[in-house]
Amino acid sequence: MLESQFPSPSLTVRRPQVQVVLESTTGLERHVEDVIGTEFDKLMELRLAVKTSIKQGEPRYLCAECFTPVYLCRRRVTQHFFFRHTVEDGRCTAITRGQLSQDEIKARKYNGAKESLLHRQIKQWLEESLRASGRFLDIAQEERWTGRVKGEWRKPDVTATLGELKIAFE
Repeated sequence: MLESQFPSPSLTVRRPQVQVVLESTTGLERHVEDVIGTEFDKLMELRLAVKTSIKQGEPRYLCAECFTPVYLCRRRVTQHFFFRHTVEDGRCTAITRGQLSQDEIKARKYNGAKESLLHRQIKQWLEESLRASGRFLDIAQEERWTGRVKGEWRKPDVTATLGELKIAFE
């Protein structure tokens, strides 16, 4: 059998919402076209493996933007594939289901956003650095600051005092 000199047509939808995924085991970012590929049989095996990994609590792929587990779906009409979030809660600009507006997505994303492990580690390093310098006093994480006039408040990541100057790190 002769192989064609032209590549097989892509099995990926034309404009996928999730364009890059993270391999959870390696941390590598991969374009969805590369993951989905052009071989239907291999893709069916991958689709099953991805679903199984999610059921076992160890998702194989995550959305590179919001780190939500994703799985493979197929469009009925075109028979092309794309990645869909397991949870569509507005954290991500890639909308794989539902009808939220961009403003609703942003509101949900930042209202309920949890700090990542890296963000918490950076706050810890900043606090430790300020203490090590010996120049800063009253160093604290997540301390509430209340305004003098209107009573408005903020909760910066790290606060410190340098001389008479109060400093907030966000």
